[in-house]
Amino acid sequence: MMPQVAATLSNPFMLAGWLAAGLLLGVIYFSVVRRSADLLVSGGAIAFAISLVAFRLALLVTGLYVAAVCGTLPLLAAAGGVLVGRGIVLRRKPGGA
Repeated sequence: MMPQVAATLSNPFMLAGWLAAGLLLGVIYFSVVRRSADLLVSGGAIAFAISLVAFRLALLVTGLYVAAVCGTLPLLAAAGGVLVGRGIVLRRKPGGA
């Protein structure tokens, strides 16, 4: 286990890649949260809103699982990226890009 951590620490570009992947996951996940919440509140397409919930959970679990298989530091970097992505989506205006 120790050589894997040492190899990860010696390559900061790999950690930056995991951070960027987590950021992308976070932006997609929380954008879909906003979209599904809008659908549920407006009362339209309940089945589509539920499928969006299943999609976003599957996407997040798969992405974080892949990071976890690669090691602790990639998982932490990806999870940090998800949190940064959340902040980006929350700061966007509801109707715009």
